[in-house]
Amino acid sequence: MKKYFLDANIVIDALVGRNVKETGIEKLLGSRNEVEVYISALTMHIVFYVLKVKYGSETYKRICRFLSTAKIIPLTEDAIIHSIGIEFKDFEDTLQYFSAVKNCDYILTRDKKDFEKIQRLAPSPLKIVNKYNL
Repeated sequence: MKKYFLDANIVIDALVGRNVKETGIEKLLGSRNEVEVYISALTMHIVFYVLKVKYGSETYKRICRFLSTAKIIPLTEDAIIHSIGIEFKDFEDTLQYFSAVKNCDYILTRDKKDFEKIQRLAPSPLKIVNKYNL
């Protein structure tokens, strides 16, 4: 079974219905027998902050439904230490990268170039993709 880590921008897109055809996120979320979907615990903070989510709102309900399909990777001390040790401009992306490294096969993101830069600094077998293709 393939394991996909969703960058925060992909999760936000899925929740608001933006760019879903370009990234294939709907297809990915509908492929429960073939893939596992992961997010970082950090992603939930980002989603609630960016979308200004209120308890009980429609967005809140969409998040709850989404969370029934995704597994949450804790933000660990190891991920933080590795992220601090990498000289890269986007600390949040670096945290997500190191959260995905030990748990996933792919990172699905709209920031493919940035994640590929992180990967050059900290090589791993992860595949960085901007479209889900089954």
